[in-house]
Amino acid sequence: MLRRFASVVAPTFLLVLAMAVALAHAQQQGAGEPAALRIRAAGDVMLGTDFPSQKHLPPDSAANILSAVAPLLQNADLTFVNLEGPIADRTTSTGKCDPGENCYAFRTPPRYARFLSGAGVDVVSLANNHAVDFGREGQRQTIRTLEEHGIAWSGPPGTTATLEAGGRRVGLVAFHTARSGNYLNDHDAAAALVDSLARTVDVTPAASSTPGRISCWATGRTCRAGWRSTAAAWWPTRWATSPPMDAST
Repeated sequence: MLRRFASVVAPTFLLVLAMAVALAHAQQQGAGEPAALRIRAAGDVMLGTDFPSQKHLPPDSAANILSAVAPLLQNADLTFVNLEGPIADRTTSTGKCDPGENCYAFRTPPRYARFLSGAGVDVVSLANNHAVDFGREGQRQTIRTLEEHGIAWSGPPGTTATLEAGGRRVGLVAFHTARSGNYLNDHDAAAALVDSLARTVDVTPAASSTPGRISCWATGRTCRAGWRSTAAAWWPTRWATSPPMDAST
């Protein structure tokens, strides 16, 4: 299930907003300016849950759940989403919900993971309030399933994602406002994690679970990020090397 509001391109519990990052100042290749790196980014994605009941799964086993937006997700050098909940089937209980409590805990069947990769998703965040709905074992199974489908990930404490896109080595760090993930509120530790990754890649977008916020770096150069949201802002200010600008795509 994709949270409503323009399907996937406008997140409600943001990681990144419809980001088309033009790397006009990225490391030059040869005599000319480098081509732009086109990045698609979406917010919360949860394709269906079999907890607490199978009735919450989509029809046709989710085969067509992303068909309407797949062309948009595939039209990019790199596509990122916030994976809202574990992809697991070997975890039978969650410590999150007490009996009779009105509580949301998600668990997506692993067979659905192929629809993410098939729709063009390259990298996901596991830094959010549903990532450990079924504990660390559920998260470990999620990671194994993502890797089996060639999807990179970041989120658990100390983790980063690195992948090739558009002829560049791109690193991503996903942050959360709880210590179950890379902790957003420890600014020094967050900066150190980003700086460590940035030394090994050409581009480092850092995504946070705080609504409407995204920062972007290009190694040794200025990187601009654009979005469509009045709630968007830079975080933290000392990391932003240029002001935000409106994205045309």
